[in-house]
Amino acid sequence: MAYERAQTILNQLTQSKNGANRISCMLGLKKNFVTTDNAEKVSVAFSFKAKALRKINSVYIELNGLDLYNVTFQRVYNKMDVDLGMRLPHLDEIETISNVYAEDLKELFEDKTGLYLSI
Repeated sequence: MAYERAQTILNQLTQSKNGANRISCMLGLKKNFVTTDNAEKVSVAFSFKAKALRKINSVYIELNGLDLYNVTFQRVYNKMDVDLGMRLPHLDEIETISNVYAEDLKELFEDKTGLYLSI
């Protein structure tokens, strides 16, 4: 059930029937995964290689209780930990937009990242 709901989110993001494949081709997808906190909450997060505005390289999309989406644009990178003497993953939240309609997901993604999901 969660997989189908996540596929629906990706399809709505790309406005196509093959959302995961389109994102993978257009952005050079690094990772994607589905998280579910309970039966009422589904989210999709993915990281990509493409160079986006404001160094965004990760997006988190969550279906909220209003049947709208909360979209978080992030930058994930490795940061040097002086105490441990090694690089550790670090996440900067760049911007979060709440209560986004499904038909506005694609335009929002393209405006915030400068990357296109269709040719």
